[in-house]
Amino acid sequence: MNINLEAFAWGVASAISLPLGAAVGLLLRPRQRINSAFMAFGAGALLFALTIELFAHVPHHVDRHGYAAMLAAGLGAIAGGVLFAVLNQILNNKGAFLRSLSNARHYVTHLHLRRKKKLVNELSKVRILNQLPPKKMAALMGRVTQEQFQAGQTIFKQGDPADEMFFIVQGQVDIVFHENDGAKKNWPPWVRVTPLASLEC
Repeated sequence: MNINLEAFAWGVASAISLPLGAAVGLLLRPRQRINSAFMAFGAGALLFALTIELFAHVPHHVDRHGYAAMLAAGLGAIAGGVLFAVLNQILNNKGAFLRSLSNARHYVTHLHLRRKKKLVNELSKVRILNQLPPKKMAALMGRVTQEQFQAGQTIFKQGDPADEMFFIVQGQVDIVFHENDGAKKNWPPWVRVTPLASLEC
């Protein structure tokens, strides 16, 4: 086959592959895993083609310019990748992660993991919790919820069921006991209830 006709045939096949794949996806409705596999394959093929397009000619310049051409191409690729990653992270931190669903999910997952790691580090400062096995600590993390209380708001009352445990992350609390005769008694002043230290008092 003539090389021009062969190139034309490959060009046509490449051009119709996208709408053909979209039509197959709409008609067959494959599962999410299959879709993900095809998308990963397509992204890899596109990246491979782009890499060939950008760097395939570089080895041909080695004879003329020496290995400096190869080094310059490699350094340029690394610098471009780092610059893209830095700028992309800056944009994501300013809310640009919402431009795509996958980026939004990745950002939310990363934020959730970072908060959970911070919470684990803080809870490990509590004396009765820092000896917990990892499995039990993971189970505890799954049941921790964050709440905010206004100044003067009652968190719990004397006599309420003891079915919750509170960790103070920020601020302070006043604990008041009600005596049998109706008198109120504050928590002893020499005992301080400080953030994430309430169980060490």
